[in-house]
Amino acid sequence: MRLCKRTWPVGCPREANAHCTAQPQQAFSKALEQTLQTKAEELFKHAFANGSPLASKLESKIEEGFQRFIEDGIRWDKKKPGFKK
Repeated sequence: MRLCKRTWPVGCPREANAHCTAQPQQAFSKALEQTLQTKAEELFKHAFANGSPLASKLESKIEEGFQRFIEDGIRWDKKKPGFKK
């Protein structure tokens, strides 16, 4: 099949050219997404490792919230119908 100046094979519809260029872009996008996800997981594992300041702060906040829940229970606020002005 010979190529013409339009960059797609003669007799080949334009949709096929779009399909051929979309596949590498989709593959690159998927690879980039996986790489970013892996890197983010590594950063979070490092940030929340045992003994890290962020992990201890988060743990204390969770314990405070849980203690408040045990002491106070669930409080349901009665709301009036309509919108706030």
